[in-house]
Amino acid sequence: MIGRTYLERGKPAVVLIRWADKGMRKVLIEHESGEHVVRSFRGLRKTPSFGTGLHHG
Repeated sequence: MIGRTYLERGKPAVVLIRWADKGMRKVLIEHESGEHVVRSFRGLRKTPSFGTGLHHG
């Protein structure tokens, strides 16, 4: 899960950290823009087409 790219609202996001808080799985994700967001893992969609990690150029 860590380092894997998922889709959040149709846009790629990389999971950087995961943990459980009161029974909910939470993750810290990084968007293509470099923005970091803490959110529930629920709702993220798997996508094999993006591979692992985002590349900033």
